[in-house]
Amino acid sequence: MRNVFVSEEKSKASPRPSTAGNGTYGARGVLAGLFPGRGFVCTSETRRYALTENEIAEVLGRENEEFRKVFDEHRNLKEKISRINRRVYLTPEEEHEKKTLQKVKLQMKDRMADFIRQYKVAHS
Repeated sequence: MRNVFVSEEKSKASPRPSTAGNGTYGARGVLAGLFPGRGFVCTSETRRYALTENEIAEVLGRENEEFRKVFDEHRNLKEKISRINRRVYLTPEEEHEKKTLQKVKLQMKDRMADFIRQYKVAHS
């Protein structure tokens, strides 16, 4: 697994690892705001800083294929729900589909949160 810690020499301007990536899984990409404000503290020999859940999700998105699949499914469900919500009127079937999609989307978010919890335990 890649080392997520940044040495003092590399991070004099910022105590956190670089999250300036513009990719899908970068902190400014799709994952931004997925888990707002939650973090935990990691230590390294040269620096101590807190990783937020968004930063952990960014690492998992790069390194864990299963997390990436769950995240992509969550994003696809979010887009489908958004398209349904743009309609002025929903038939009972569409309303049922919307509720089903919302439940599955929540399950995907719970699975992503499980990955993040496991990461925290493994790296604390």
